[in-house]
Amino acid sequence: MTNNNKPDIEIPDSLDMVIAMDGWIDAGYAAATAAKTLTDVTASEVIYTFDPDTFLDCRERRPRVKIKNGIPTSITWTPPVIKFSSDSAGQCVLLLTGPEPDYRWQEFAGEILKIIERHRVRRLIGLGAFPFAWPHTRQIRVIATGSDIELIDKIGYLNGEIDAPASVTDVIGQRCKDLAGLDFINLWAQVPHYVSNMYYPQAALALLDVLTRLCSLQLDLTQLREEANQLSLQLNNLISASDEHYEMVRNLEEQVDVEDDEFNPSYENLPSGDEIAAELERYLRGETNG
Repeated sequence: MTNNNKPDIEIPDSLDMVIAMDGWIDAGYAAATAAKTLTDVTASEVIYTFDPDTFLDCRERRPRVKIKNGIPTSITWTPPVIKFSSDSAGQCVLLLTGPEPDYRWQEFAGEILKIIERHRVRRLIGLGAFPFAWPHTRQIRVIATGSDIELIDKIGYLNGEIDAPASVTDVIGQRCKDLAGLDFINLWAQVPHYVSNMYYPQAALALLDVLTRLCSLQLDLTQLREEANQLSLQLNNLISASDEHYEMVRNLEEQVDVEDDEFNPSYENLPSGDEIAAELERYLRGETNG
């Protein structure tokens, strides 16, 4: 089921494994962007590949065919993979990325557990993001879920009980906790609801900020910060041009600036994320409403 692409590569013991798979809640494409950035700014190699025929619905996630002068020359698959990533200082992590499996989650989690035990992984760290009533003018907040109670307390979490669909990351984490006694933690960026359906690099930066501290990584995030700053300026211009949107952001700012541990923001009477995202897309293309 699993192909070891680099059998001769030396992988140190006690690494963290970061999990950021496509297909689950990822507002603002935060986890996907964080995973891509981690790969781009480190020396990364694919060390394990998982069989797409076993775990993926290929009609939903079709491979790509390259055609030159009418002749198909290659077919490219995008299976789940594990990468070995090393920063400029030699600090390393394993990164499980690619499409979330469509089938056989228990079997997939078992394959991951074998790799974890083989390399004596010390901890699992999942990445994700969800839409929240939060203004883009405030720093993105990251909360945590998982088995490491002390670390969750330090990062922060949402009070109360939540009953939600699970991701394959949850299944892997619980299996590793139950069978190997391994701690897992999921980091969640709270993305302003009105930009949750579009690329929002600020959320990826927030995840990477926490991740770099947890894993002692040194990452050059200059390009991502520049993209985030540029988008913030464009978003500010768009919001200021609409009295309704400006009032919404101002109200959100007033709510989150209140120092109240029981803060529970309301979504009532908020313009939809689709509405503002569509306006921002037109704005970025240089179109107007006139």
